[in-house]
Amino acid sequence: MTVNVDSLIIYAVSLAHIDDENIMPQATRQDIVPAAVERYGHDRPEDVTTDVTGDGGRYYGITASLASWVEGYSTITSIEYPAIAIASDDVPVYLDNDDWDDDYWAAGTRYLFLPNHAPASTETMRIRHTVPYVETSGEYNIPARDFYALGHLLASMYCQSLAIRYSKTTDSGIAADSVGHTSRAGEFSARARELEKVYLNHMELDKDQDLRPAGEFINWDTDTGDGRRRYMFWGGR
Repeated sequence: MTVNVDSLIIYAVSLAHIDDENIMPQATRQDIVPAAVERYGHDRPEDVTTDVTGDGGRYYGITASLASWVEGYSTITSIEYPAIAIASDDVPVYLDNDDWDDDYWAAGTRYLFLPNHAPASTETMRIRHTVPYVETSGEYNIPARDFYALGHLLASMYCQSLAIRYSKTTDSGIAADSVGHTSRAGEFSARARELEKVYLNHMELDKDQDLRPAGEFINWDTDTGDGRRRYMFWGGR
């Protein structure tokens, strides 16, 4: 369930075809990894679950209740209340979105506000919230199934960086006898888009997919002719 940074870089470099250290030094390759992981984290965030005991009130300090909360990044995704005991084999019950607000501020402190509930000290809330991916010993706790997708994203960012570099024809880091900077910039830019598309497809975030509208304007008293929509006021008459 982890992704090794060195292995990720090697894979991304092979996709971007930038094996030459003169094109992109190892230090630069390393520096771009956190940006790719941050982008991935927004698309598929890691989440953790914390049990919070009630105190009879409706307000709970976020950072005091959720030790792994990262201000500016974390959001609550679900609250099970009252939390069941696993051994009971009961079916968990989750609060509706209208039953909680994780963005209530007072005196510089963020609170979880429960407008319709006041958990007793004998009750527990099981709160799930997002957290950023953190590198530990050269690895990220990212599902191994996303290794290749993340590699394509990182390779895309490498190519984007090189496209910008080659577009600056006065960059002293590019050999003086190099030619066709504009062409190279275009090549890397196109490659970046193709690599990003693979990533988006894997994450089911393809920007080019045909999105159907969520609604449409209709005349209430007009039959669609397909027999699937009933009249709003007059039934089927």
